[in-house]
Amino acid sequence: MIERVRLKNFLSHSDTEISLDEGVDVFVGPNGAGKSSVIDTITFALYGEHTRAQAKNLVRRGSLEGSASVVFTSAGRRYLAERKLGRTGRLESAVLKELTDGAKTIVAGERRQYGESMSEEVSRLIGLDYRKMKVASIIQQGELDAIIRYQPRELKELINALIGIDDLDVAFQNMKDVIDGFRAKLRETCMNYDDRGIGEVQTKIEELDSEMGNKRAGLRSVTDELAKLHSEESALSSRLDELRALSLKAAAMVERRRALQEYVMRRAQEIRAEAVELREEARLAREHLQFISVRGEAIEKDGEELRRLKDAASEARAKAKARLDALEGVSRRASALDASTAGRRARIEGLRASIDRLSQEVGSIDLMGRPTDMSYEELLGELQALTDERVRVSEDMARASSRLGDYEGIRSSGVCPTCGTRLELIASDLDRRIAELRERAGAMAARLKEIDERTGQLGRLIELERKYEEGAKRRMDLSASLEHQREELAFAEREQANEIDERGRLEEELQGRGRLEEELQGREAELARLAPRIEENRALMEKLLSARSWMADHRISGPDDISSIESRVVEDEALLSRIPADLSKVEQLSIDEHSGSLVKEIMALEAETKGYSDAELSSVNGRLMGVRGSIADRQVAMGGLQASIAAAEEELGRLRNALEKLRAASEYVSFSEAVRNNVLNRDGPLATSLRSWALRQMSVSASAYARLFGIGISEVMLKEVKRDVMIECYGAGAGAIDVNAMSGGERMAIALALRFAMANLMGGGRVDFILLDEPTANLDEERKKSLVKVISQLNPQSGASPLKQIIVITHDREIFDDADVNEVYRFEKTSNGSSVSRE
Repeated sequence: MIERVRLKNFLSHSDTEISLDEGVDVFVGPNGAGKSSVIDTITFALYGEHTRAQAKNLVRRGSLEGSASVVFTSAGRRYLAERKLGRTGRLESAVLKELTDGAKTIVAGERRQYGESMSEEVSRLIGLDYRKMKVASIIQQGELDAIIRYQPRELKELINALIGIDDLDVAFQNMKDVIDGFRAKLRETCMNYDDRGIGEVQTKIEELDSEMGNKRAGLRSVTDELAKLHSEESALSSRLDELRALSLKAAAMVERRRALQEYVMRRAQEIRAEAVELREEARLAREHLQFISVRGEAIEKDGEELRRLKDAASEARAKAKARLDALEGVSRRASALDASTAGRRARIEGLRASIDRLSQEVGSIDLMGRPTDMSYEELLGELQALTDERVRVSEDMARASSRLGDYEGIRSSGVCPTCGTRLELIASDLDRRIAELRERAGAMAARLKEIDERTGQLGRLIELERKYEEGAKRRMDLSASLEHQREELAFAEREQANEIDERGRLEEELQGRGRLEEELQGREAELARLAPRIEENRALMEKLLSARSWMADHRISGPDDISSIESRVVEDEALLSRIPADLSKVEQLSIDEHSGSLVKEIMALEAETKGYSDAELSSVNGRLMGVRGSIADRQVAMGGLQASIAAAEEELGRLRNALEKLRAASEYVSFSEAVRNNVLNRDGPLATSLRSWALRQMSVSASAYARLFGIGISEVMLKEVKRDVMIECYGAGAGAIDVNAMSGGERMAIALALRFAMANLMGGGRVDFILLDEPTANLDEERKKSLVKVISQLNPQSGASPLKQIIVITHDREIFDDADVNEVYRFEKTSNGSSVSRE
């Protein structure tokens, strides 16, 4: 039940607090008066949910923060839920407190990463989350018929939550976790088996017993085979050593034969290539020699003449261009002088103005007079001396005052104030000493006064002297600056005169630019005419140089050298004719000293390896490898059999131990699963029976409420079909009526009937209030009266309803005039926000 709602700078409310009690409370007022804001306050405070577009829209315009709080009861205990927002809509704080026995904080904030969530805690306390609460208890405007639009599966889940079947579901899952955890621990201690694997463990034990007998027989057979294989291995190893020695010699013979053939083939290729190269060299030599002797001298002479003409034209062009470039520099210098003269003129005017200003400031400083004949250091020295003297006089005066107090104490008591000894002094002597001390103290006080007066004078003189010296220093700085600026002015005036003279000279130099440009164009044209001839001569000269270079590289100087090359070609062709086409006949391949040596080695190796066969070597080696492989296989098999027998014996012990534990655990698991499936299952006998009872109760209540609306519906039934809950309506004498075919008002009446039936079902449970926002919308006058009648019948104060509280938000104030309601709250718009009052 909702006890109190408070809105502070929340939506249209500046500070509104509404206290509610059991019974029917009606909120009335025009649109925009803040009635529906109460719904957002409740849902936001409880769940952090609202119907506004953005969270910042919840904060009243112009406010720095806003808050919504709700005091509510659940299961006989009181709670406070409060949330605060900043003006940007950011959640500043959220707190849930229990108020039953003093304020005690349950959770603060929505720190889900730390396992704290106010929304989840509220859902746990009330038993409904925000979505289910909107369907079951807080019915906002336009959402009244949402229950009709629910999918059958969703409607079933809602009813499960309302009647507590969700708790069974949690217990159902928890029991599964318990069973799964128990089985997990069984698997940890029972070789990864649980109670479901008892048959598998028994089968495994029987298989291992049989397998161990077979493996022991196999171990005896493998031992006998190993002895035979070791004898065969020794004989094959001796024969293999003999064949390997012959194999090395046969391989050497093959290698020598291959080397001989490759040498002869390579030598033949080298000779052929050399002959081709020599023929080409002789041909090119004759061509180059012919070109050099016929055209060489003429090409060189023509090249020298063209270079001379080009150099002359280039030199003349360069001179003309250099003179034009120089004139371009003259032109730039003239422009620079024009700009410099203008800038210097402005600088001269500025200097003159500055000199006038500095002269005036120096004159004003000269009018100041010196305040004293003493220097600044002398004044400071006297001030320091007076300060030191004042300290000494003050200390002396303090000591005299202390002694004066001592003497006066002695005169009055006769006892020394320091040590307490009684003194016998003459009164006249004490009076004399006291008088002397008083006179001395007076003189020192007068001196202190003189020092303070002189100190004040010195302070003023020091300040005046400081200002005078600062002025003198300023005058020196100004005078130096004035002298510097006068010198700068004179220099600037001289530079300006020099620039004007230089500008006149430059103008005279620029007069001959046109003639030089014509001369440059003429030289450019001359060079353009020479370019084709020069390019042609360059190509011929490159060819001539290339020919001479080639002849020099090949060391050919004349026809005799060419004849020598042709003779070498004839020798190569004779040597090639001695090499046979068939290289397989080794004895015919001795064409030089190296090949002859290889032929002798090959013939000797053929004699030594006569009768050797690679096939026999391969066969013996293969048989030996096979025997050794068989030995290794038998040894591995023996080790595997021995290890397997030992492992099987160990596993048998563990399996028999696990089987004993699993048989004991099986009885516990079977009992737990029976409880889970028959008692805790949401679709089991208990949950199905409870849900059937709830559906019958809701059907009876909904039918009674529907008949009150007078829409021709005599019965509303909620039926569970397979895993869904369906809504069926029946009319008197009309049979089944499809809800989707009803009018808007009829659908609204059915929705109200179901809502109230659901409220009856929830009575005495976790949620004992219902809030209706504009429930009369789309209802005619007669049905509105029926709705009021139903609400009156549900009034908790009448004792006929298990609900404790009904809140209605409506525009139709008049329909509740004669109704049995607890309070009517009037909402109005004011300049300071929404205002709420009781009628």
